[in-house]
Amino acid sequence: MDTNMEKAAFTTLFHKTKGLFQAGLGLKAFKELLKEWEALFEDDDVSFERYKTTVGCLVFESEINSLLEEQLKPDQLMAAIHEKFFRTKDKRCEVGQVLSHIKNKETDIYRAFNKNVQSVGLILKYDKDMFKPSKRSDSFELDSVVCADVFGIESPNAPNGFMPLCPEFYYNGQMVPKTVIFGSGYLFSPNVVVTAAHVIKEAIESIQDSKDLIFIFGLYIYKHYKDGRPNILLAKKDSIYRLNQDNLWENSQTINGDTGDSAWLKVTPLFDEGQRNSTVTTNLDARIPNPVSMSINEPVYALGHGLGVPMKLSFSGTIEHPSKNGWMGCELDIFPGNSGSPVFHANTHELLGIISGPDNLWRPEFSYKNCVSYQINLSGNQSVQTSEIELLIKKMKKHEYHH
Repeated sequence: MDTNMEKAAFTTLFHKTKGLFQAGLGLKAFKELLKEWEALFEDDDVSFERYKTTVGCLVFESEINSLLEEQLKPDQLMAAIHEKFFRTKDKRCEVGQVLSHIKNKETDIYRAFNKNVQSVGLILKYDKDMFKPSKRSDSFELDSVVCADVFGIESPNAPNGFMPLCPEFYYNGQMVPKTVIFGSGYLFSPNVVVTAAHVIKEAIESIQDSKDLIFIFGLYIYKHYKDGRPNILLAKKDSIYRLNQDNLWENSQTINGDTGDSAWLKVTPLFDEGQRNSTVTTNLDARIPNPVSMSINEPVYALGHGLGVPMKLSFSGTIEHPSKNGWMGCELDIFPGNSGSPVFHANTHELLGIISGPDNLWRPEFSYKNCVSYQINLSGNQSVQTSEIELLIKKMKKHEYHH
């Protein structure tokens, strides 16, 4: 295809896609357009399978809308599309950008995804000085530090014995709350958080009072100033919870060992005891996944706070090893800090499991740079160990847990 014909075909397809999104049509119609996108860039060694789910549809739509806002010319659009969909190997994206760039928020796909987003939280240690006044009356500005200043590895090759994240690392310059960060969790009901059991174990070492364990849900809001000021991390006041039980570790609430790595914790709003998160379901039966959803190669996605940064969506995963002694093996891109993150089916959005951690994590050192870059080992059959949620739900029912 010559350049002019390619530009014409691209422009036609681009506006065809734009019209489809604006009309709010279903995933089936969108999949047909994906075939056309794939054909247009047939020489590129990248699969469009990741976009052929309801979550992939949202990601694609948000990318298209973000490019429309830039008002690029056809050749610039082609270059931008090529960069976003073909050269980028990282299969995570910003949750905040996905939500903000979806124009039609009345679709079932958007509602299901947004419901899950609002119920995912960062688990951290409470510090009375961490919440600062914000221009938004419904939010706090969090006392924050740059991710690169917090994460890295100990190394004898570095002058101070510590190697920070390399500057080119994905989230090097993003902000994290200035406190101890333990992992991620899911607000299963208005007063229950589900997370990984080992996250609680790590918290025990740092927290004296159980009320010092807090949870910030829907933490994807942050601002960047072009005048050189750092990012500002915002948390909505009614999305901040604290632990509401005497002890961090309760055996009756935990699956820990050969059959899984998950636990539930009782929580309550930190600033207003009367507040409740209305976006979550209180019916335990609604959370039990259909057995078909747990099959090999089923598409999945994860939401969480790898490295403690604002929430990321890992939107292109699959189940590699289902239902093995309470564990699932998944192919997902995650980082440390994603422990406790929920894994959902990419089409039905039902909760399938809780991430225990990466199966293999590479942390290659670059001595000549005095920095480190995390990578996920995707060369094996699985990259993530996930504890099945069904076993935890059965245990909750067995102990007659009530909301």
